Amino acid sequence: MREGKGSFTSRAVMFFRALAVRAEIPIFKDTIAEQLLNARGRRIVNRPRTYRFMARLFRRRPRLKQLLAALLLRARFAEDELVRAMEREGVRQYVILGAGWDTFAWRRPDLMARLRVFELDHPATQAAKRARLAERGLIDHPNQIFVPIDFTAQSLSERLLAEGFDPAVPTFVNWMGVTYYLPKPVVEGVFRELDGLCSSGVMIAFDYMDTRVLELTKTRPKTVGTRLRRAVAGAVWRRIGEPFHTWLDLDGLPQWFDGMGYDIQINLTRRAKCEYLPPEALGGYEPGGGMNIALVRSRSMGTAALPGSATGQN
Repeated sequence: MREGKGSFTSRAVMFFRALAVRAEIPIFKDTIAEQLLNARGRRIVNRPRTYRFMARLFRRRPRLKQLLAALLLRARFAEDELVRAMEREGVRQYVILGAGWDTFAWRRPDLMARLRVFELDHPATQAAKRARLAERGLIDHPNQIFVPIDFTAQSLSERLLAEGFDPAVPTFVNWMGVTYYLPKPVVEGVFRELDGLCSSGVMIAFDYMDTRVLELTKTRPKTVGTRLRRAVAGAVWRRIGEPFHTWLDLDGLPQWFDGMGYDIQINLTRRAKCEYLPPEALGGYEPGGGMNIALVRSRSMGTAALPGSATGQN
């Protein structure tokens, strides 16, 4: 993220969520996202030709269609697993790390009444979001707490505790769309800090980039078109200030989490992402890409696996 600017990728995700609602993609329906778009974004979302263009683009570039489906699935996954954790583990605190332009507090008033929700993000991103919320007349919920933080320079525990976080209450953490933008020591530090902070246990839903995708990219034929696309993509990510830093080794993941005091409950890779929801909930979309989606559970919450959970490593 560029200095003093809100996150570009978090705004892009909000835009794609708004498009998905208009395109009637059933995977995840963010009915508030469109309200947070600027005037230009709302015009694009409301143009019929936008969706004709999307259809043509998806036919030519099916991987883009798979990527959009994966972005929607990770949002659906986090909130579905939150509800299960509330029912089975008595979770009453919900922490959204790198919340971006998340709209949970306005979409789920039924859950807000039973939760304290802590939204954490970089001060610039959070300030931009709160200004837009005020413009649109969207009022903060009494159980919603905004916590500005720079993950690379500030203590997560200190910031949460300063805003009234209760370590004795079972907690669920949504950490989607963040890990690959941070150095790996910072990622590991967050997992360890959350385990140390949450004395009654914590569950963390997150996504990560698989090292196998990185290796596959390196071994693909280096045609002129491939080299050009990589160069352009790299220049774009450097320009917006949000380059990738961390990939996680799928094979070494259980041991890595074991050393931090967690058990992997769910790990959706490749085909397992398509199997998480029934076909009718996917609406003809196939979640793809090198982004895996996972759920881990600290041992302070107990050692028994969640009933009905499934681990997919396909």
